[in-house]
Amino acid sequence: MAISTFLANNLNDLVFGGTAYTPPTNISVQLWNASAQTAYDGYSAQTIAVGTGTWNAAATDGSGRAVISPTSLPTFPAPNSLSGDADITELRLYDGANLLYTLTFATAIQLSVGDAIEITTLDVRLGDDTTSGFSNAIELALLNHVFRGTVYTPPANLFFDAYSTAPSVADGSGGTLTDYGSYAQVSVANNATNFPNAVTSTNDSVKSTGAQIDFIQATSDATSNIAAIAVWNEAGRTNLIAVAPLPTSKPVQSGNNVYIPNGQELMRIKPTAA
Repeated sequence: MAISTFLANNLNDLVFGGTAYTPPTNISVQLWNASAQTAYDGYSAQTIAVGTGTWNAAATDGSGRAVISPTSLPTFPAPNSLSGDADITELRLYDGANLLYTLTFATAIQLSVGDAIEITTLDVRLGDDTTSGFSNAIELALLNHVFRGTVYTPPANLFFDAYSTAPSVADGSGGTLTDYGSYAQVSVANNATNFPNAVTSTNDSVKSTGAQIDFIQATSDATSNIAAIAVWNEAGRTNLIAVAPLPTSKPVQSGNNVYIPNGQELMRIKPTAA
């Protein structure tokens, strides 16, 4: 189960770059047999309105990730006949033309004449990575933005820190800031120039920097290599936006210019194909 590339790109661009994403008014809930929407005799897609009365507030589940679900689960009409119809393998959410989310059933639903199809669970998540990605607070805010219409307003500036040990992606706790001489946090305007639109790479939504982000030049060596970047919505390091581990940790020596290069990947969301 995963969000679509379409939605992942829009949420990436909302958080990094501040590009507005207006949630739909209604969400179409559809049954699919992998290759096509089911067409059994009597079938009709169901609709769940976007709003605080139709979707529960997003919450953190037992695995530590954000999840949202509707207040009432959809029921689909009973088949009148089964001629030519395949078993149901997926439930999909659409905003009309665009896929938002796919839930693949562990066991296909077998159609039966006269039996309505009741959905017993519909939990929507942005991802399951507990070591990198958006913080829990941001995931909760984004899920509420899309499904409850509770608007998420991105900060005007993003605050970057370099870490030798990454903080918790859940809430930014723990972690060890780099300790090279003269180190200081860096503030960057949150706009589409510094953070261009996300691109799709093998169905992943990838957000990268659009300009080099410079930290203060090192006046003494760092004790440990820089291993991760954390992004905050203010200078006080209390509201984490995201954690991005570096592919390879970087040593810092006195006199080094420390920076995040133009084109550096900051966020990768691994959704389904749109």
